[in-house]
This record gives sequence, C-alpha cells and structure tokens, in this order.
Amino acid sequence: MDIERRLPFSEFLRPKTVQELVLPDKYILRLHRMIEARDWANMLFFGPPGTGKTSAARILLEARGGHGTLMVDGSNETGIENVRNVIENFASCFAFTPGLKICFIDEADYLSKPAQASLRGLIEKYSANCRFIFAVNDLTKIDPAIRSRLLCVNFAISKEDTSIVLERTRKRIEALLVKLRWSFDAKQLDQIVSNNLSDLRRMANKIEFEFGG
Repeated sequence: MDIERRLPFSEFLRPKTVQELVLPDKYILRLHRMIEARDWANMLFFGPPGTGKTSAARILLEARGGHGTLMVDGSNETGIENVRNVIENFASCFAFTPGLKICFIDEADYLSKPAQASLRGLIEKYSANCRFIFAVNDLTKIDPAIRSRLLCVNFAISKEDTSIVLERTRKRIEALLVKLRWSFDAKQLDQIVSNNLSDLRRMANKIEFEFGG
C-alpha cells in the first residue's frame, strides 16, 4: 500500500492554495491579491469549525516563505503574559527578510479579556512592521474594539454564493478521487458535498467512509 492510501482523505482535501479554499470568489480574489502584492491586511477569519479558517491563514503564512511568521494557539496560550512575552517580542522586531511579518492567532476566541485588551494596542503600535490574523469560531467572544481593527472574513457560505462554491468544490474533490484511483458514485458524492459544504473535515470523513480504499 503506497503512502497516499495510508493518509486520511482529510489531508488531501485540506486546501493548499487560496484557490482551493471553500470561499466565494470575491474573497479568494482579495486574498490572492494580498499574496501577489505581499501586502497583508489585519484580518479576522470567523465561522463554524471545519470551514478552512486555519488552512487559509497557513496559506498566507507559507506565502511569506516561512520567514517572519508566528503561530499562536489561542486555546492554550490565553493569558496576557503570552501576549507580552511572545507576541509583542515577535511583532516589535524587524524580520531578517523584506516584507511585513505575520502573527497568526488560532482559536483566538479563547483569549482572556486582558490578553485581548493588550492586543488592541499591539495591532496599531506595530502596524508598520507586523500584521495580525485571528481565526475564531465564535465572533461574539472577540472584543468589538479588536474587530474594528481587523478585516472580518466570514467563512460561512451565504445562500447566494452556495451554488458556485459547491460546484468548484465538487470538481476539486472529483479530481482528487480520480488521482487516488478511488471508485465513486457521482450522485452520492454530490449529495455528500452538498450536505457538508460547511464542514470540510466532516465531508472528508464521509467521503472516505463511502469510497475510500
């Protein structure tokens, strides 16, 4: 059995480029322009679990070339001490390579109120040197004063965007299944993709259960 068949399908389905994100075209185009210009905005990705928020942030970090980036797990590093000792230290130092640094805080809705209050100032204080990306499931847990400083991107697909995003996602999955040489029923696949567009991890698990191996 080759390595491709040992990996879970969720690893193949995880977006690796901006174009593979399950987002409306307008958001994909905007993120692509940021990468091309290497001019990032301070952003807040919000929406249900499994919609690709973390994948989107990682794509932007990788576009930075792996230099001048910091990833923070907001669910474990919740306190103000981490903001002062790790995040501010990172944001305040200039990168060894040209361009803006990026600090990505995943699950930022777990951050304490004092930590969020401290971050408000950092976002503005180091704006010439560093950009911040937050990913959250629950937008209401983020201080409105922070939200006002960030470009908020909703990863929940609206009704008017669903058909286009659905078709793009279905075509990508079909191509992956063909590449893996998995047999699949097109009608059943359409139903799985349609019913699980809001959660890529759940979609991947159902596809692997029905067609894997």
